[in-house]
Amino acid sequence: MSLGDCADPELRAVARTLDEKLRGRLGTAGAGAAELAQGLRPEATRTPDELRRQLEAAETQFYNARNAAAARQLTEALADIERLAPGEERRGLAIEARLLQAQVLRAMGRFGEADESFRHVLRLAPNYRLDVNYFAPSTRAAFEKVRKGLQALAPTLLQVGSTPAGAEVYLDGVAVGRTPFKGSFPPGPYQLQVVKGAGRSFPRPLQLPEGGTALEQQVDLGFEGSVQAGQPLCLQGREGTADPLRPAVKLGALLGVEEIVVLRLQRQLGGPGWVTASLLNAQGGQRVREGSLKTGAGAGAEADAALADLALFIVTGQGAPGVVQGPAQLVQAPAPPPPPAAAPALAAAQARTPADPGQAAKRRQVLRVGSYVAGGAALAAFTTAGVLYERSQAEREVLALRAPDGVLRADDVPGAQLYRDLQSRGRTITGLVVGGGVAALAGGALYFFSREPEGHLQVSAGLAPDAMGVQVHGQF
Repeated sequence: MSLGDCADPELRAVARTLDEKLRGRLGTAGAGAAELAQGLRPEATRTPDELRRQLEAAETQFYNARNAAAARQLTEALADIERLAPGEERRGLAIEARLLQAQVLRAMGRFGEADESFRHVLRLAPNYRLDVNYFAPSTRAAFEKVRKGLQALAPTLLQVGSTPAGAEVYLDGVAVGRTPFKGSFPPGPYQLQVVKGAGRSFPRPLQLPEGGTALEQQVDLGFEGSVQAGQPLCLQGREGTADPLRPAVKLGALLGVEEIVVLRLQRQLGGPGWVTASLLNAQGGQRVREGSLKTGAGAGAEADAALADLALFIVTGQGAPGVVQGPAQLVQAPAPPPPPAAAPALAAAQARTPADPGQAAKRRQVLRVGSYVAGGAALAAFTTAGVLYERSQAEREVLALRAPDGVLRADDVPGAQLYRDLQSRGRTITGLVVGGGVAALAGGALYFFSREPEGHLQVSAGLAPDAMGVQVHGQF
């Protein structure tokens, strides 16, 4: 198996080649990456569309009384369906396959097995109903009998926790909640998986016992989700930790193997990269043997031969040219030199240098211009507000003539439009007055800070008596 960035194409290529070399050396005494991956998270050999076509073929065989062939097809299909990623698509295929399997088994006289297929459907879909246009009355009666039998059983409490929490819990591909999870289900066999983001736990079989006894499961999703059970088998993102090989030992113990080979690709600044293979005792965690190769030393046949030498060393301990026994000799990149200290005379001269008076004058000039702009904006806002106010007064007189008692007639469309225009103009006047006041205050502040240090400026500001403007007074 490899350890590091599982999407790294160089790591994947090196891992595949080393896996081939190790298998060539070990023969039947060793298990390759593909076998290990299937032991952890078996992958379906067919797509959902291919499985649908297989179910259709099994249905055709059933209608033609070729029940033994249909039963074999369904057994193979169900094995692959259980390997699909959890979700609605998988659940739909499973229900279709189980119901067809029950019909085939009943036709073969295997009624007990047919009832178990019904139970697989009803444990997680207790309200499922058979289509009266598709299923025979005897099949529907048997299905209802199984439903009543499950309802008579005391449900079993299942508790599922995960690290990290908040993961989706799936039973037989059906989402039932999030961790920490508690739920009650009919006793029987299930498959449990926990998913959070891209992390997916290993599928684990559960047997919920009868008698109401609770069952608790804890899933280390941080570890199981980091295992990419493809080809080659890879542990994602564990390099660089205090003990990067520890998860690999844990994985080997989980697989039940005696020893496991872990491949790492180590890159560095200021030195060559290394391919390191470690043979670990999966039961005790000890490093049995470790060898390293420099990367970039060759390509094609030369690189292939170098990995063959590394495989020979890992399997037999026999040394080979280019294989460094032990961990990779990583080169630490040199630290950047510290910046040179300033000369004492120069530092003292800098400390005595006064601030540039020209820069201060430029800043005051910018502030002065800003105060003029703000003052002009305030004047424009107040002027516009005054013009709009005068126009509104004339229109208010017209509106008063249209509604002498303060109420417009329902059919007075021009009067209603005039009323809406006055409301809109009033809001505009308010905005102009407020904005002008803010601009005036900002202009006064900018002018204050633009004055010469030795001068004195007295400024006061406030609302005008009619509340329609802002008054600013000052001595310059």
